[in-house]
Amino acid sequence: MTISKILFDMDSTIIAIDEENFTRHYFRLLAERSFPDLPLAVISKTIMDATKTVMIQSIPEELTMETFMREMSPRLQQSPENLFEIFMEFYQNHFDDLKSYIRPADGAKTVIQTCFDQGYDVVIATTPVFPEIPIKKRLLWGDVLDFDYKLITHAENMHYSKPLAEYYLEIIDMLGCEVKECIMVGNEFIGDIVAPAKIGMKTFYCPRETVVDEMLRKIQKEYGDIEPTYQGTLHDFEELVKNNFADKGH
Repeated sequence: MTISKILFDMDSTIIAIDEENFTRHYFRLLAERSFPDLPLAVISKTIMDATKTVMIQSIPEELTMETFMREMSPRLQQSPENLFEIFMEFYQNHFDDLKSYIRPADGAKTVIQTCFDQGYDVVIATTPVFPEIPIKKRLLWGDVLDFDYKLITHAENMHYSKPLAEYYLEIIDMLGCEVKECIMVGNEFIGDIVAPAKIGMKTFYCPRETVVDEMLRKIQKEYGDIEPTYQGTLHDFEELVKNNFADKGH
């Protein structure tokens, strides 16, 4: 079946992010601006624990944002409804202070433009642990927001998260297409490659750094010898797009 949808991971795939400093300063800024009466350690652990719940458990009756608020409510001493308002105020008014930790990724804007020029539908398939506002701000800072994406996943429109297969199946359902019409492009083997491959989706693995063969073999062994359909840089992927994936019998 012909590929018609291209799914891109966001962080460290189409935007460059200093993840360690971004995360550290995110927690500190959130504590200072939104939860001044709570210890930083409580806030960071509460959010990390809620993130693990979202990424591990399948809760189809809740959007991931709802799961976050419910999980964090007792420990942050706020109702889920109040928490939502607190977080949204933070993303609206203070999140921009983290802009310096994100920059455009080399070749990202060009390859996305090529996908559109070739007639593909493009999806931003990022882990839906943030609501729409901060996701779009990060795309803006990475200079890749100004495209007519078919879908951008976030905590307000998804019921499942990476690395669950249900996350990708939900995207398929939202797009109204077949799995084999899609290809997933990402830098994290477990989050971006394993689940899509297991449900029959083609994949393009673009690690940030060269992966040592022994390490990749160890990961593949743990996940049933799964291999990406393709592997390389964003430039390599752009060449595949220009050739309509012809080298793999597309």
